Amino acid sequence: MECIIKKYLSTRLGLAYKVNDKLLTGFTYNYINSKPLIKEVDKTTLTNPSNSVLDSLITTLGSNEYDKTLNSLNYHLIYDIDTIGRKLSLDFDYFNYKHETNRVFNTQSFFPNNQPIPNSLEEARNFGNQDIQNYSVNLDMEHPTDWATYNYGARLSFTETDNLFNYFDIIDEDEILNPNFSNQFDYQENTQALYFSAKKSFLEKWDAKIGFRYEFTQTDGVSQTLNQNNANDYSKLFPTAYLSYTPNDNHSFSVNYGKRISRPNFNFLNPFRFVYNPYSYSEGNPFLQPAFTDNIEFEYAFKDNLITNIYYSFTDDDY
Repeated sequence: MECIIKKYLSTRLGLAYKVNDKLLTGFTYNYINSKPLIKEVDKTTLTNPSNSVLDSLITTLGSNEYDKTLNSLNYHLIYDIDTIGRKLSLDFDYFNYKHETNRVFNTQSFFPNNQPIPNSLEEARNFGNQDIQNYSVNLDMEHPTDWATYNYGARLSFTETDNLFNYFDIIDEDEILNPNFSNQFDYQENTQALYFSAKKSFLEKWDAKIGFRYEFTQTDGVSQTLNQNNANDYSKLFPTAYLSYTPNDNHSFSVNYGKRISRPNFNFLNPFRFVYNPYSYSEGNPFLQPAFTDNIEFEYAFKDNLITNIYYSFTDDDY
């Protein structure tokens, strides 16, 4: 059973300025802060597997305080090169996410008659602080020609995550740091990408698009407490293709293929054990690799009101 109390604040600020007929610049800033409070009561019944007779009861009372703050800033420049539609865009992005967790719990075991089992009370506090920072820059070119419309560019992304988790045993109302369940984990991920696509309409009723993105990624996870380091480098090509046929205003057919990447959440990579109660914990795996998915889809649309999709998806190295 849970009781959730939420406090939430968000704001958004943006500004665009047209320097001249060819140059536009501006920025967008977002701020989000939430402070949910979750109180929980968890009851577990243990029975003897040989005769299904009630053996004992376990009750955990927990209080979870969260403080989540997100800051994101985008600054962009858009340059219209000429009148045929060639356009150069430059984006700088900064992202910062801070997540502070404070969990206090106590667990008590009881006999079947609801009498407390002596010396079975355990109290503890988990404190976690996660700080994620990301810097990225993207250079994009829109390049229409008489034969096709091209889009190409490059992107650089740098991510750094600091995770601090402390576990305190509470004995006679005194908090004692337990180093066996405390950990500091730092994670870095850098990605460089190049991409290109070409789109063309032909025979009046056909549209086609083909493209690719090539990514280089370097990751490094360091557990200061466990003295454990896990580094990984990989590169991958992500092709895409699209073909559509529109015989008239009532019907349209399309088929597309794409390959994409799904990276593990930063929390999944942290080898630290986050203890919920003396009998339950979660633990990340620093050896997790990203998953890659190939997807092919056929779509039929009737008057844009009835859409039918048939697709096949295959995921390799799922986690």
